[in-house]
Amino acid sequence: MKLGIKVFAVVSALTMIAPIAFGATTAELQAQITALLAQIQALQTQLSAQGGQVSSATTFTSSLTIGSQGTQVTALQNLLISANKGTKAQALAAVGATGYFGSITKAALAEYQAAANISPAVGYFGPITMAYVNSLASTGTGTGTGTGTGTGTTAAEGSYTVALAASPANQVNAASGVNVPVYGIEVRATGSDIKIDRLDLQLAVTNTATAAIQNPASFITKISILDGSTVLSSQVISSANIYQDAALAYWTRLTGLNFVVSKDTAKTLTVAIDTAGAVDQGRTIVVNVYGANGIRGVDGIGLNTYAALATTRTHTFVTGGASVLTVTADPNTVLTNNHVVDGTTGATEVTVMSFNAKATVDNAVIRTINLVQSYSSATAPSAVKIYDGSTLVGSGVASGLAAANATGSTAFTNLAISVPKDTTKTLTVKIDYPATYGATGGENATVGVWRADVTANGIWYQRADGVIAAATMSGATVWGNTQYTFRRAPSITLVSASASKVGGGTTASSNLITTMVLKLKAQGGTLVAPDGIVASAGASTTVAILKASTGGELEAASGTSAFAVTLSPNKATYADGEEVTMTISGNTAYEGPTTNVRTPEFLRMRLADFWWRVGDTDAQVQNWGITDFVTPYVSLP
Repeated sequence: MKLGIKVFAVVSALTMIAPIAFGATTAELQAQITALLAQIQALQTQLSAQGGQVSSATTFTSSLTIGSQGTQVTALQNLLISANKGTKAQALAAVGATGYFGSITKAALAEYQAAANISPAVGYFGPITMAYVNSLASTGTGTGTGTGTGTGTTAAEGSYTVALAASPANQVNAASGVNVPVYGIEVRATGSDIKIDRLDLQLAVTNTATAAIQNPASFITKISILDGSTVLSSQVISSANIYQDAALAYWTRLTGLNFVVSKDTAKTLTVAIDTAGAVDQGRTIVVNVYGANGIRGVDGIGLNTYAALATTRTHTFVTGGASVLTVTADPNTVLTNNHVVDGTTGATEVTVMSFNAKATVDNAVIRTINLVQSYSSATAPSAVKIYDGSTLVGSGVASGLAAANATGSTAFTNLAISVPKDTTKTLTVKIDYPATYGATGGENATVGVWRADVTANGIWYQRADGVIAAATMSGATVWGNTQYTFRRAPSITLVSASASKVGGGTTASSNLITTMVLKLKAQGGTLVAPDGIVASAGASTTVAILKASTGGELEAASGTSAFAVTLSPNKATYADGEEVTMTISGNTAYEGPTTNVRTPEFLRMRLADFWWRVGDTDAQVQNWGITDFVTPYVSLP
């Protein structure tokens, strides 16, 4: 039963007290006054014991705290004294309503808030407590516990709807821990503020290893209700508060939530769980609202209404420390290029590839890496190394191959490369070449990492629980790009590539205008300046005008092209270590049919072959490392 007792109810009760005798002595009057005060105190205590909430005739308009003064403080003190929620209120009554907010008023207010289930109960009179107290004045009602009839907000009849919130989403590799979000309910209030004060949750817990259905209390230790990041209510879970119905479904009830949604707004109520710290085997948890009346809401006039939400969320929790390491190609791995090997000292620390390793669920430590290698020479390089940033973490002998282009593997064991949870580690592979490499020119090397199920090699790591496991890879091998060795050769880098068109129309020709900028650096000797570009196959530097089609890229069937080369600085030769910028400009006049109907085609320019000569070497036509030297497509006409 709810009690709506005004202050005047206390005064009316005094009419039952014996009247004061007139003409009495001072001592007799004092005795009667003392008796009256005792009876008033007894009435206040009786109201408190019955759960009554005394209303205030004052409408509060401002927040109050230590140091506040004035009539609103006096009204608050009178309310706290009248409510008499405990010893702190009695202490305030002994002092009286002074109009000054001090430590005694703060303690009495905190006591009042705790009894009314107002959170946080810290003795600060802010918007939450103000709305609650003002609603008592407007409706003359209250629960004394904050969980029964009023929302402490808008005094009007209202309704609400519920829906599954987008967050938290289903989780495949959830990690056990504290306050793990598992379910979200979006509540929308209409007509008045709505307080969700009770929630019934259905919980299905399955052991992922044995497929056995288990009591949720074997895995869930606590359930909390959150408003954003604020915990409104928590309940420790045990077998005593996990129930099972006739259909053997497990469920539990959470009360005293005090989740308030303002009129004509929506908020998300989040359910979070604490899990057992040490998990021997994985668990799958399915969560939803239990039954047709699983959600209880209270509107502004204290009416209870109920809602259901059968939509589920599913979370698979992995065993404690069951780290997952995923290896992928590094998008920034070194591109194919030329490297110079000195005929006397060889070449050291030549970067040939990089790859990424990401740990999820928990921390991981890489213990073994197997590098697969393929060299065009029958003689392997001197050494192959692995770097974590600038730190050398492993060095081994490059695989000795019996024949050219055969693949071999070098194993790096007893490593200790830490990969923290939810971070990505980029590892770089470098090669030391002996002086014998590069003499022939064009010798190449390709290095990659194997997946663990390929001839039992691959990458192995230690999980946080100590178990050794194989890294996950999408393919059998993550390869780096092929690298070439010479005694003398330029390095070639694409700086930019652009394309546009001029002209057009139904019958007139349209031109494709292309520009490609390269950066060349002489290595091991003097670089002879490139002397021309042709648009057809041959021993000179060539470009191709290609068109997109369903069958792939094809050379354009018609049209004439003209290309020009600009060098900066413009010299005949460039000394060892010197750089030159080479700009290739092209104009392709694409001839369309003579009819008025022209089918659009998408064209672009690609560098097909690149001619170069360094020192006294013969001319070299290079078609490797330049396959990505292309302009964007342009539609013609």
